[in-house]
Amino acid sequence: MFTGIVRGLCQIVEIVDSEGMRQLRVAFADLVSADGLEIGASVAINGTCLTVTAFRHEEGGHGVVVSFDCIQETLRRTNLGALAVGDRVNVERAMKYGDEVGGHHVSGHVDCVGKIKEIVASPNNRDVFVHFPEAAVPFSFHFPLFIFIFWKYSRSFFGSFF
Repeated sequence: MFTGIVRGLCQIVEIVDSEGMRQLRVAFADLVSADGLEIGASVAINGTCLTVTAFRHEEGGHGVVVSFDCIQETLRRTNLGALAVGDRVNVERAMKYGDEVGGHHVSGHVDCVGKIKEIVASPNNRDVFVHFPEAAVPFSFHFPLFIFIFWKYSRSFFGSFF
């Protein structure tokens, strides 16, 4: 869960593009605390919740360099695919119990339970097709709204699914 309050503006120091994905490596320096950072932790980069896949401590100006993998859907729906080395990104660590609560809570929630009908695999990505029960049918009458609602609230689902 995030508050929506940006904690720092950090520099992208390396980008590794491969088939179907992009890895961003962001220098936290002294701008954002890396205390307690673990592989698998959630960090918002430009408002997009990403998972820490690696990190390393560097001597000199970079401090801690943190790696995040971005799949095709993330690159298509955000500005993360247009970033270049040297660009600065908004960074926010996930909330911890006991932290000051400012801004607003950002989280997903469950509206219904669907059944996975098909998973189409491509390099470093998965397209998941879900059949929703009758309870979700009213949303499907407004197809663009349904897609927005599904995209908006499925980020938590996809983040925990893989």
